[in-house]
Amino acid sequence: MAIRGGRWLAGAMLAATLTTAMAQLQPWGDYPPLPSAATGENAGQQQDHQDPYRILMQQDDVQVRAWMKKQAALADSVLTHIAGRNALLQSLYALRSDAATVSELSEVHASQFYLSTDSAGVQRLFVRNAATGGERILMATGAGESIAFFTPAPDASLVAVAVVNTAAGGARRRLQILRSSDGSALDDMPDGIDTTASGVAWKPDASALYFRRSAGAGTGNAIWQHVLGQAASKDRTVIAAGLSPRLKLAAADMPQLQTQSGSPYVLAEIRHAGTPWISIYFARLAELKGAATSWQRLAGPADKVREVRLAAERLLLLSEKKSDHGSVLKLALKRPQLAGAQEIVKAGADTLLALAVARNAAYIHATDGNLSKLLKLDMASGKQEELALPLDGRISRLDADAGDDGALLVLEALNAAPLAYRVLADGQMRNTELLRPAQSGVHRIASKRLTPPGQQGAALTLIYPQALASGSLHATLLIAQQKSRTEKLPHFDASWLAWLERDGLIALVSLPDRPEGRQPDAAAGFIAAADYLVKEGYTSSKKLLAQEAGPGGMTVATAVSRRPELFAAVQITDAMADVAPPDGKRKAPKRSAAVAKEVEYPALRAGVRYPALLLSGATAEPGPAAAAYVARLQAASASNSKPVLLRSAAVGEDAALNAKADAWAFFLWQAGEPGFSWQP
Repeated sequence: MAIRGGRWLAGAMLAATLTTAMAQLQPWGDYPPLPSAATGENAGQQQDHQDPYRILMQQDDVQVRAWMKKQAALADSVLTHIAGRNALLQSLYALRSDAATVSELSEVHASQFYLSTDSAGVQRLFVRNAATGGERILMATGAGESIAFFTPAPDASLVAVAVVNTAAGGARRRLQILRSSDGSALDDMPDGIDTTASGVAWKPDASALYFRRSAGAGTGNAIWQHVLGQAASKDRTVIAAGLSPRLKLAAADMPQLQTQSGSPYVLAEIRHAGTPWISIYFARLAELKGAATSWQRLAGPADKVREVRLAAERLLLLSEKKSDHGSVLKLALKRPQLAGAQEIVKAGADTLLALAVARNAAYIHATDGNLSKLLKLDMASGKQEELALPLDGRISRLDADAGDDGALLVLEALNAAPLAYRVLADGQMRNTELLRPAQSGVHRIASKRLTPPGQQGAALTLIYPQALASGSLHATLLIAQQKSRTEKLPHFDASWLAWLERDGLIALVSLPDRPEGRQPDAAAGFIAAADYLVKEGYTSSKKLLAQEAGPGGMTVATAVSRRPELFAAVQITDAMADVAPPDGKRKAPKRSAAVAKEVEYPALRAGVRYPALLLSGATAEPGPAAAAYVARLQAASASNSKPVLLRSAAVGEDAALNAKADAWAFFLWQAGEPGFSWQP
């Protein structure tokens, strides 16, 4: 995609004026000057005087890399000199140590498996008797180790654990199989596991398992079978691109198998890049023989199936074919025609998010757009009912065992830490006491939904302290969220207290989903939310601070381009990472006109007082397009009191917490909050 000149700067004359060599001296020092010419392979090229920032696209160039290091050093110097930053970090540490540490939870055959992480980052896998509460530790990670996922066997006698080890350099990914009785390990240890998978599939009798091997192992996205007791060298491929003419698998597709105790079938779910809708194949488990498997195709992306669950000799499917809100279909595998599936939960006002199948019923996670709901569908009678949840909030996990009644769920809210509940067969819910609520004043967090006019479909949630001082303007963190529908529901974050206790506000802007063919103007919705908060007296443009939640977003950058006077400071994580430079050599991927317009750089104008900016890499150094954007903004901004900083992603122990302390201290300094100032 060519980046047109109007979006790089408003004309060639302006571009020539805005070289960083002419940037004003800042109180904390000068911005590094642009490299003047390419070196190495590009040494013979002349500098582009119409666009002097194009050189930053050549990130293998020695001078460009030196420039990036100088930018990172400047950013670190500025951030470390903000008074109040270290005290803020200590508050974040204290809140983290008090927060719940259980991250994964699964119940099988009356045994609850869960993963706990302590303040030192050590992960421990436990198994707990659901009836008595007695528990034992099965595994603890060592230096350089982490657990990516675990999957218990159908009878709970074994558990497969995906372990990543980076201690010796690189990243070894292996599957370790533990006995639930004492935590001892089997000799079996398949290697090259794809740790982005959601888990493994067990053979119902626990004699074998099926795992996805990562492309890094030289096999592409393939499913392999490992028979317990056999050497890993005897593992065989059961699904791979080109293996079977009956199952189509592209190089980028992500396959996953699904089995169930008591079912003679196996499902193959294929997730495709760029769409939430899956392809579904099935076969008899006894006939799973690699290339010879008689796969039958049930659905493709055009059928708009988001989720499927195997229930004995039937399937339950979450389909969005008739409505974006979804409906639940039931299909007997003896008559495997999707067109003949029975609609057992019709599409309505609520959006259906997830399915879990137990012995007696199916449980459905639904939402009205604000809060979670739990629906129970009796598998025998077809009766449907909504179960009362212990609190209004978000179901962050829903799990069920096909061999048992009831379900297990994790429920949280903005002011309530996650708790795990056992859903009994009669619909009652009991706290399992697996998760313990945080003690650090979370009851002081309050929230409310706001509806700004003309908000382009975005939802606005205001989070504030219960004892909010009235009649004053507050430092307000306005966060743009373009997440999945489940992630947009209210969730608990103990670290928010470190912001709220300074009489600050947090406003979450949940931007609308992007169905195919429709590209809402996310920046317009974000600006509408910002205007509303200012006009209603919650904050002012001097205290309004914008943040993009997640890498690659353009919402905040575009909003700043349109309304720079509206914000005091912004923080973005590697925005515009996929924008291609106009170097005349690379061909950009094809995009629709709406998408192409959205991902191009926002226009920058010389002499404008832009807000302060902190732009960091997502997982490493910022991309070349983001670096060029920062250099241009450094030159264009007319305010030498508003720093424009570029830094690499935080690394090392507690990197995420340190990055949050840096960003929040930067914001509070720019908002003029007491205790936060820049000290030379």
